[in-house]
Amino acid sequence: MALVLGGLGGLWTSSGLEKGPPASSVPATGAYTAFSHRKHTGLGIACGACHFQAYVEARAGLPSVELCRLCHRSVEAPPASWEPATRLPGHVFFSHRRHTVSGGISCERCHGEVQTWDAPPAEPGFPRGMTGMNRCVACHRIVGASTDCLSCHR
Repeated sequence: MALVLGGLGGLWTSSGLEKGPPASSVPATGAYTAFSHRKHTGLGIACGACHFQAYVEARAGLPSVELCRLCHRSVEAPPASWEPATRLPGHVFFSHRRHTVSGGISCERCHGEVQTWDAPPAEPGFPRGMTGMNRCVACHRIVGASTDCLSCHR
């Protein structure tokens, strides 16, 4: 299965610099698709199996229904709430690829203990575990990465 998913990841190409829409464009309904990271990581499924775009694109993205159907035959069409539960503000640029591939940073370093999550965040906003810019800048200072405003703010 890992080889299949890895191969699928290789088919994706870089989409260049991407900005997310303003955080206010994400509905605050709390009606996001029920999903347990705890169950999936408990089965030994790595983050990259579903979020393989994090290694080839700026955004980690959500898995497609087709990808879910590789294991779950009963997955229906995506519900209306098949939306990211977290988004950075539109003026912030963050590249998962730059951090995971070039920086060798694990998902848990920024997102925390993903393996304990039983549900998506209750409200949209910064990714769970992230407290905003201060945490990013602190890490950049530790590893000697740029802290220039225009590195992340566009």
